[in-house]
Amino acid sequence: GFGCDCSSRNQCSTGFCLDTPKGGFCGPQAGATPLPRFVGLDQFGEQVDIYDFGKQAKYIVLDMSTGWCKPCKQLANWFVTGNEAIKSVPSWLPEYDRIRELVNSHEVLWVTILYEDATKGPANQEIVTAWAEAYPHEGIPVLADTEKQLHLWLKPSGLPNLHILSQDMKMLTYNNRGISDAFDYLIAAFPEE
Repeated sequence: GFGCDCSSRNQCSTGFCLDTPKGGFCGPQAGATPLPRFVGLDQFGEQVDIYDFGKQAKYIVLDMSTGWCKPCKQLANWFVTGNEAIKSVPSWLPEYDRIRELVNSHEVLWVTILYEDATKGPANQEIVTAWAEAYPHEGIPVLADTEKQLHLWLKPSGLPNLHILSQDMKMLTYNNRGISDAFDYLIAAFPEE
């Protein structure tokens, strides 16, 4: 299964064994693997099925973040206020500026998943409520991965960790570190006119 330890790709149902310094694990195959069903808790205490964001003929950005991650907060703040502190991240490219426009114009759906609170404890309604109040954006839902289900499946090791999903919830990008793969995908999908 996903997230399971592996040493070769034939041990994984997706045929993808990601080798890391801490050992290999089975991960999703970009372009083929559907996201598993996930229900998260939103800032209003409602259970939200991630699949509810599908079938809208839009790309979905899955943003794996935590309540303690400074670059995650900078990214959220950039969407809301335009504050450019996130641009100090070494992987930032000038063409990424367009991503904000794509999200704010609802051409791309952005879903933030918090899997830990500000003290590295499990995410809960309190942290998603605090996040939604600190970074209020009517177009960006915030969900708590209270049992770290998506965290165990995606194994993010560099935050924020972004993934692009198709409208039918297939993983179009997968990298367990950072933003570059996802942002590069969106820039290619929405070329400047």
